[in-house]
Amino acid sequence: MRSKKKVSDQVKCFTPTKRMYQASSYCLENNIKAYIVPVGKQCKVDLDFKGKIKKGETFYDSQIEASMVIWQLYEHIFNKLKKNS
Repeated sequence: MRSKKKVSDQVKCFTPTKRMYQASSYCLENNIKAYIVPVGKQCKVDLDFKGKIKKGETFYDSQIEASMVIWQLYEHIFNKLKKNS
């Protein structure tokens, strides 16, 4: 029987910041969505940017890890769009 992969401490202790919540709200209000796509026992993150879908290329071992990446992605997009406006 194979043992399950252990999730890193960084992922286990991850808590979104207030800024990340603001960023996700901003992105969702502006039709920007990131979501997890299962691929076998792993998953990827796809981004729907106002109707244009960008397929993720990185595989993650757990949905928790992919979820953390989505929070960071929303914050990155928020910072880029706010900087340009």
